[in-house]
Amino acid sequence: MKSIKNIGTEFFGNGSPLFQPFPLLETLEFDTMLEWKEWKLTGGTSTEFPCLTRLLLRNCPKLNGNIPLGQLGNLKELHIEKMESVKELGAEFYGSSNSTLVQPFLSLETLCFMNMQEWEEWKLIGGTSTEFPSLACLSLHNCPKLKGNIPGNHPSLTSLSLKFCLQLKGMTPNNLSSLRELEISECPLLMESRHSDDKSNIISASPSSDVFSELMISLSSLRKMTLKDIPSLTSFPGDGLPKTLQSLIIWNCEDASQHRLLFLRTVKIMNCGELESVSLGGLPIPNLIHLVVRQCKKLRSLPEPTNTL
Repeated sequence: MKSIKNIGTEFFGNGSPLFQPFPLLETLEFDTMLEWKEWKLTGGTSTEFPCLTRLLLRNCPKLNGNIPLGQLGNLKELHIEKMESVKELGAEFYGSSNSTLVQPFLSLETLCFMNMQEWEEWKLIGGTSTEFPSLACLSLHNCPKLKGNIPGNHPSLTSLSLKFCLQLKGMTPNNLSSLRELEISECPLLMESRHSDDKSNIISASPSSDVFSELMISLSSLRKMTLKDIPSLTSFPGDGLPKTLQSLIIWNCEDASQHRLLFLRTVKIMNCGELESVSLGGLPIPNLIHLVVRQCKKLRSLPEPTNTL
């Protein structure tokens, strides 16, 4: 099906308004449709796919992003990969260009964007609606041109994975109160906070440790955190990590140091070339049962064994 350029009424099988196509379809996948440019949904997504719960669009480099997927009322999983023509996701993606009261992606629980090389902007639809009210897992992997902040309110988000998003600059901590798992890898601007002085119009950047501290304070449900390839991260918050945190993995964060890891069960430190010692600070860590230190060439000392390890 590599030669298909358009999908329209013929795909759905009947032009009659009384006809409901794909009434029982739950999973739909389009893979390696190299010439596909347009997907026409003539009767509305909820009408044409009333039972669709999983949709995958992979390696469709010419397909644009103005498909009203937000109106798939029963959709729970959405995976979008390698759609190189997409530069912006806006009102059409949510399913409405006018109403600010529309509730898009009502049932969506998992949203994954991967290998979106040209994607630059993710716009909100405005108004007071929550774009993803049920979203539990969000993954942004290899979206090197995506700018700005992660948009929207995510009251139900429990897992957030950000990898190789070189231009991504921030997230909204107060909207991540339910987050349990956080993974950040090769997102160099994510830990920098920029603000402007209204009088001088000077833009300044806060140290990564300050931004990290602000983020940690709000993540009251966090249980697992993975930090990889963040050389600017020099320390953890002085007030300690969230008390709910059970697993911490640090990979190639050369200058990171540890503070107050009282509630951790698992600590993994890997590929930290400048790390010379691992100290538990003389503090009791009664819940720590698993410690891994790997590929740290300058490491000279480890913490003294405890009965729990």
